[in-house]
Amino acid sequence: MSTQSEVVPDPDQRQQMTTTHDSNPEPKFIDPDVPFALEKLKKRPKEIQEIVDVLSVQVGTNHSIEISSPDGMYLEKVVESIPYSELLQVFLNDWLDISVLHWFAMYFFESSNSGCAFFNPHMIKEDACIKNRGGVIEHIQEVFSFHVDKTFYLAPYIAR
Repeated sequence: MSTQSEVVPDPDQRQQMTTTHDSNPEPKFIDPDVPFALEKLKKRPKEIQEIVDVLSVQVGTNHSIEISSPDGMYLEKVVESIPYSELLQVFLNDWLDISVLHWFAMYFFESSNSGCAFFNPHMIKEDACIKNRGGVIEHIQEVFSFHVDKTFYLAPYIAR
């Protein structure tokens, strides 16, 4: 009896991978920013274009990826979706969506030597501060009390 397990790709995933590189020159996107971003990416170095090709396979026909906070980052798991158009901004040196910043914070939180706790940028953004001041204060207090072992508390948010 073998102890190895075989990973069988999800049929939907296989379909996404095979259709991503079909000969259709211009795929249809729901988000009008995607074709514009892809056109701008043609002017970027070949290495960046290759990374974007890999990303397009991962994104597939959903036109977004779902991310979730690592265990222990917040009292409750946070799940959000990052649109493909916002992911492309990383490769265009453009403004980043708040969800992309949150994703990077999740990555840094998981690093083995991280002495940092992160505030959820969606919970502390300007709109939340204006419309839900109490919720913002509650989130900040919650992060401080949940991460008493951390040295630094970071708010991954940039405003224009």
